[in-house]
Amino acid sequence: MTIPVPSAALVTKDGTPTLPLRQWMQEVQREVQRVADGAASKVAAAAAQTDTLSVVIARPKDGDTLFLRPFATGATITEVRTKSSAGTCTLTVKINATALGGTANSVSTTEVAQAHTSANVADTDDNLTLTVSANSGCTDLSVTITYTTTLASA
Repeated sequence: MTIPVPSAALVTKDGTPTLPLRQWMQEVQREVQRVADGAASKVAAAAAQTDTLSVVIARPKDGDTLFLRPFATGATITEVRTKSSAGTCTLTVKINATALGGTANSVSTTEVAQAHTSANVADTDDNLTLTVSANSGCTDLSVTITYTTTLASA
């Protein structure tokens, strides 16, 4: 938007802004605020990001697989999706030693997605552990962890 500069005198003889200048400055300020508000809403929408972390364990064994500090920013794990090429097992995802809230994944040749809404927030210095149990010939265990992060605002 173009805001024309007033054609009248901008300041009085003693340097005081004239009414046309003050009105013009207020109009400019309103326009700047309108543009800033629009930019802020776009930044807020872009600040929340969803991403995935995927791994395939060719021959999983009962026990833990540890990922040291996998998140560059804090993350909220929202879903764990699993599938195997053969066999079955149970997969529990933990942040440090705490299992994600919700149900562990029953892994089979059918893809399963398990939502998590509690005990699911990881910080940058937290470790992620995948715990396999009740393994019965499970091979090619595919795990996809969906998480959201909030980027820092400027």
